[in-house]
Amino acid sequence: MQKFFVPNISNENDPIHFECDDSFDSKTEILKYSVQFFYLSIGAYLNAVLVFTIWFKHRNFYKQNSFFVLFSTDCLVSLILILIDIFFYRLFIYVTPICPIVHEYFATPLVFSKFIMILIHHLKICKSLLQSLLVLNRMTSVLFPIYQNIIWMKNFQWIIPLIFLIPISVDWNLVISRVYMMPTYGGLWMNYIKKVSWASQSTFQLIFIFIALSFTIICTCITLYTLIMLPNRLKDLEKSITIVNVITSTAFATVGFFHVSVYKTATYKNWFQILFSFFSFNTMVTSVFAWTMFAYDVLNVGSPIVMLCISKLVREHVFSWSKVLKVGSSQNFPVSVTQ
Repeated sequence: MQKFFVPNISNENDPIHFECDDSFDSKTEILKYSVQFFYLSIGAYLNAVLVFTIWFKHRNFYKQNSFFVLFSTDCLVSLILILIDIFFYRLFIYVTPICPIVHEYFATPLVFSKFIMILIHHLKICKSLLQSLLVLNRMTSVLFPIYQNIIWMKNFQWIIPLIFLIPISVDWNLVISRVYMMPTYGGLWMNYIKKVSWASQSTFQLIFIFIALSFTIICTCITLYTLIMLPNRLKDLEKSITIVNVITSTAFATVGFFHVSVYKTATYKNWFQILFSFFSFNTMVTSVFAWTMFAYDVLNVGSPIVMLCISKLVREHVFSWSKVLKVGSSQNFPVSVTQ
């Protein structure tokens, strides 16, 4: 079992030296990275092509629909998180031969390391906010089908900026804190020494997850109940997008469950918490941490896959499998996209 690394410094700018953990088999760890690299690369490609299709290739077609404005923003956030996972997060953790080469370099404070850590945490808060907005959007679409899209589109000028500005309110402690590298599994990854002791990033993230889960449960229940009560001819109109939303909500709920599990375990044992996923090096907690990473992978990679599987027209737009008729502006745009 790996021992928890505790930095010993008298000044926040002092180097923090550590030894890499050589108890992990390099071939096994690199194999883990290779498997994750494979499916994360697919996820990155699908998120990228969906963003390109919605924002550029068929912009005039999708810009009329509030759901796809939010969905494409979520795809962009997922794309950035996946790229960080591929080229930094999982690379440094699982490709163990890197650790002995770079661990001395990372002993000193680096602006780049802090930027990556802040960016990961910031974007995961954005994911929680987007999840709340996506389920709220689906609920309003069935409650107010005539005016819903108009109301959302009129307010996107401040909704979209707020998605990226609100997480700044909880980034501040990371900005002023010391970020350092530590041995993580067979590789290395970042932790931080809190400048303000009560301002835990794990707590901040958990608050946003609870808010998103509350929105998810309430809005999804109202949406499904309302659709059940609608005539059959109307249920089919929103069915496809609702299926996508329910599946994505289930994946997000799984992420929330694992976050809460690790947070509770780490708090009970009074261990330090690392990054935003709250894992310690106890066997049980590290196992839950691995499942938390996998749950985020399902969320980031699975969302575009579900959309492409459910919507034939989106597939045609993305892959140009067939000629798509031009559709003018319409309040019933979701019907055209999802049927």
